[in-house]
Amino acid sequence: MVQKLIGHVLDCLKQVPDSSVHAIFTSPPYWGVRSYGSNFSLWPGEKECKNHQWKEIEPKDHKIRSSSSERMLQGRGNIIDSGGSRKYRIVNEDPKYLEAIKQRVCTLCGAWEGQLGLEYDPNMYIYHILQVTRELYRVLRDDGTFWLNIDDTYISKSSNGYMPKKNLLGIPFKLAFLMQEEGWYWRHNIIWHKPNAKPETIYDRPWSSHEYILMFSKSEKYFYNRYGAFHENSKITFWNNGNVLRSVWSVPISNLKDEHVAPFPDLLAETIIRISTSPFVCKECKKPYEPDISPRLSKKDILNLPIDMKYKKACNCSTDERDKSVVLDPFSGSGTVSITAERLGRNSIYMDISPEYERIFDKRFQTCQYTLKVGAGYGSTD
Repeated sequence: MVQKLIGHVLDCLKQVPDSSVHAIFTSPPYWGVRSYGSNFSLWPGEKECKNHQWKEIEPKDHKIRSSSSERMLQGRGNIIDSGGSRKYRIVNEDPKYLEAIKQRVCTLCGAWEGQLGLEYDPNMYIYHILQVTRELYRVLRDDGTFWLNIDDTYISKSSNGYMPKKNLLGIPFKLAFLMQEEGWYWRHNIIWHKPNAKPETIYDRPWSSHEYILMFSKSEKYFYNRYGAFHENSKITFWNNGNVLRSVWSVPISNLKDEHVAPFPDLLAETIIRISTSPFVCKECKKPYEPDISPRLSKKDILNLPIDMKYKKACNCSTDERDKSVVLDPFSGSGTVSITAERLGRNSIYMDISPEYERIFDKRFQTCQYTLKVGAGYGSTD
């Protein structure tokens, strides 16, 4: 089952009950990379403010720019995405360009209105993502995990001595340090190696062919299925030399033509859902069932586990009735996480600000051919 919530991510998250989600996997818009159309939203400032005093932000007011945003501000490159269906090559006089970079800030409270990822200051972007993670902390169960795919950005131009150009901003790590201060456990950095990464036009450093997936939890102990990624039909390359999941995953980039410009690979979503959730949870307390696997399995046995591995009840509740785990993606886009969760027998929550991406998701959800039949092949308790 998929629950759909369309609108501002903070408003959508308020509709999700406390401690009701078993796992979160998402990738917010990266800072300074692209525009997704005119999906403007209002982000609250640090103070209460009833009557905003707005100041329009012009391109010259941007403290720093990434190489992508520099191209956008100069009117070069395929930067604008109209909601999934087309890309526009823009020029400075193009109204689509002018609309995409429009933003304003309240001089009283610091509230900002614009398109997430196009903030004139990367620290403001980090603060906005931090507002989202606070709500995610509330809705995630104490035994759940949060997986955040977020990329870094180089500075192409700066003003007022902010930072010399060609510096790497370190956005994923700045955000992670702030999340730690707010109670998150920063458990690991997954290196998503992209064997088909796009070439760059830079020749004074190595080309980038990876992104980070940061793993967080709310407590020291949480559900983690170490066997989830190893099964007879697994196609992912983990760069491992044993029967333990390592931190470098080789997964090719997806290519959904005429749809979302930056979709998750199905294989990446499947791996994280398998290791962070159980197909079954207790109907009463919602605690995940645990894999019913011998700890003495050989490497060969682990690498060839049946895809419908057995699970056992992990709580002391009187009922044997069971429910499904809930997976959340607050920036769902074309909906790969929800589609994969459905295929693996999990419930999910689809969130996005764009009705156009909702339409794309509905189309994908209705037409995709599942590798597995829903309700079978993802686990058993027999």
